[in-house]
Formats: sequence, structure tokens, C-alpha cells
Amino acid sequence: MKLNRFGLHLGLVMLSALLGVPTPASADAFVDRFVATSPRQLHQCTVDGAWCMKTRKTQMTVMARSANGTLVERARLPMTNDEERMTESKPWMSLIRSPQGGNTEQVLVGIEERRSEPYSGGSGSLTQLHLYAVGSDRNTSSMTPQLTIPLTSSFMVRACFSPEDEKSRRGACHDEYTFAGELKVARSRRSGEVSLVLQGRAESYPGRRSRMDDSSQQPPLRKSDLVWALDAECSFQRYIRWNTSTVTVSWSRPLPACEDYLQLQ
Repeated sequence: MKLNRFGLHLGLVMLSALLGVPTPASADAFVDRFVATSPRQLHQCTVDGAWCMKTRKTQMTVMARSANGTLVERARLPMTNDEERMTESKPWMSLIRSPQGGNTEQVLVGIEERRSEPYSGGSGSLTQLHLYAVGSDRNTSSMTPQLTIPLTSSFMVRACFSPEDEKSRRGACHDEYTFAGELKVARSRRSGEVSLVLQGRAESYPGRRSRMDDSSQQPPLRKSDLVWALDAECSFQRYIRWNTSTVTVSWSRPLPACEDYLQLQ
């Protein structure tokens, strides 16, 4: 199986976050990261200690530092780790912070969930980011995601069933599909709102393929078909609007369906 040449990119803004350095991305928001400050530390916190989190198998707890220095629970986020359902979750180690003057700032935190599925002679996986807005008030004991963002996908579907098929396919005996999402903080034009931008790139191999088609009914491959092909319809850009007044997160417009890349079957 060919590796996705683009992988998962979080953008130049996220690079500084990976180094633990807050990166101003606009006048009212920046990207930070949870890090462990000592091997025995139960919590992972931002470098300034303002926000922390801890995880169990089924839950991520988000905490904020109060004025007297104690950690106060703000939210509990559900995590799914189920071997039978081929689902595994982990905390999104980045967070997006929006200072609120003299009040406790608000943050966007997330859970990365990877789901897998075996196929006959192939496999598929889809990783999504469940995004939550956490405000200054304590939330309920369990939250539902306000937005789900596709991060990566990889699908490999068997296409050869005989020596004749292998010859017709020039040895490329699997159709492959990959998607890579790049998430950045953007400058917002609206007061009280933070903007993010998701750029998605989708490709298939060999050449332009579709999981909806029967590969055995396709004409023989040419040498020129043995390349990764950009899927223009499923390579898109969408803005995410985070209203810090109402603590809501929404798409500027819906994502395309793109079943070849964004759905397990």
C-alpha cells in the first residue's frame, strides 16, 4: 500500500503548538498544546498551567486554573476505545485558546477518534476530530461534540482476482484512497467570533477511482494511470465559526459527502 504523501498536517500554526509555544493567530485566539511537565504528573497542562487535562479509557477531563491556583473541572469528554468495534480514541493534544478579558478564557479541545474496518483483501480507516467548546462555567458531566472534523482516511480495496486481472491492472492490484485535513486558525472578521479553516486534500490510486464502481468492469490500466490523482470535488476548504458569546461551533457551509474518502462502508 502506498503511503499518503501528505499525511496529517496541522499547518505552520500547529508547528509552534507542537513545540509548546503559544502562537498568536489572530487578535483573540491562539494555538497551544497540552504537555507533561514531569514523568509522574497525572495531568497534562499548557506551559503556563492555565488549562490541564487527564484521561481514562472512556473519558477526558478538562480543567482550568482558578484565581487561587487550584484546578477546577470544566468538562468531561467521552472517549470510545472498543477493540471489537475497531474504534480507538485519544486526546487531541492541541487546544485553541480565546482570552476573554478579565473572565476565564474559552478553549476548543478535542478527541481524535479512529475507526477501522476490514474488507475482503483490503481495509479502511477514518480518523475524525470531535471538537468541543469549553467555557468559563462548568459543563454537564458528559458532553456531545459540537463539530466533527475529518482529519485523515485511508482505504485499500482489492482489485485483482486472477492472473488476468493482475496483468490488466499492471500489477496495481488495489484501489487506494487517501484524505488529509489541515486545520488552522484564521483571522475573523466578526466581533466575538474565532475562525478556523479546514483544507482537505483527497487522492486516489491508480488514477481517478471510485469505491462505488466495480473495478473488474473497468478497462485495462495504462502506464499513465499508475499515479496518484487529485479528486477536485473532495479537495475542499471550509471555515469553522466559533462564537465565544454563545459558546457554539459551526461550519460556514456543509462538508461534501465524499463517500470514497469520508465514510466507512
